[in-house]
Amino acid sequence: MLRNLETLGEAAKKLNSRTRALSAGTPWREIAGFRDVIAHDYLEVDLDLVWNVIESELPGLRETVIDLLGRVDT
Repeated sequence: MLRNLETLGEAAKKLNSRTRALSAGTPWREIAGFRDVIAHDYLEVDLDLVWNVIESELPGLRETVIDLLGRVDT
């Protein structure tokens, strides 16, 4: 799961400003920063925090991404 969160954060870093603006309320910078912690400070990762993100944040982010996919030209 940590690898998946790392990949998600990397993808968030690569979003262009136009796409980010379509969902301005989404904490893209924090998502990218979380990726950096997982990738570079992996010995310090708080697994309780990770689980909290999985349970409470990912469902809403999933809905946001689905919405963005329907609105952005590919």
